[in-house]
Amino acid sequence: MELSGRLLGFKHFLFTGVAFAIALGWLATMLVNNTIGLTVETALGIVLTDYYLGALLLTVVSITAIGLCILLGNRLFIRWVSNPLDRKNIAHSTILFSLFVMVVVLPEIGGIIDSAAHNLSHTYRNPADVLLMISLPVIRLTLLPAFYYLVTRRQFVRADA
Repeated sequence: MELSGRLLGFKHFLFTGVAFAIALGWLATMLVNNTIGLTVETALGIVLTDYYLGALLLTVVSITAIGLCILLGNRLFIRWVSNPLDRKNIAHSTILFSLFVMVVVLPEIGGIIDSAAHNLSHTYRNPADVLLMISLPVIRLTLLPAFYYLVTRRQFVRADA
């Protein structure tokens, strides 16, 4: 199958963004994070998500798994493309991926803000808790699209050379 021409950025988003980063990446995230969580809980009796550093570890593992799926998706996409993606197509694909990440992550941030608003006395006594809770979705919101763009740009610049 040879892909070229119009809407190449959209095709890249569907192939790498949807099929690999979203579907395969989040499946890998669920499998790896559940395995890590169950292993730590069984071995140490600690639930990772009860602590910020545990949740941060799982977030980093998730971003890494999705990043590896982006790398794999780009490699396969490069094989099928007759013309390499230019910067405009990479930007279009990244914007679409960023919008999808926003759709998933912004409700999480809204839920955290809503929870903080409903528990004002706790929020007032422990303002750092809200910042820590909000930091994890913000990390996903910023690092996933940035990684998607940088990896795609780097791989397609190499493929073009």
